[in-house]
Amino acid sequence: MLGLAPPSGSVKINVDGSATANPGEIAIGGVCRDHTGAWCFGFTMHLGFGTNFCNFLGYVTSLGAWISTGID
Repeated sequence: MLGLAPPSGSVKINVDGSATANPGEIAIGGVCRDHTGAWCFGFTMHLGFGTNFCNFLGYVTSLGAWISTGID
């Protein structure tokens, strides 16, 4: 599936989280691309045992990763 590109000069961050059950083993991941589709950064993280709250943790983690890259 092809997503919509962000406006010129912007980036788009897609994140998701997964739980084997609720509660269960959880993980998050994400990818950031610029308006041309070029890869900026990505991440995956196994979080251990928890609930489907991991989706929210994916958003928080992606924001921290974006800030640490220094991308405007």
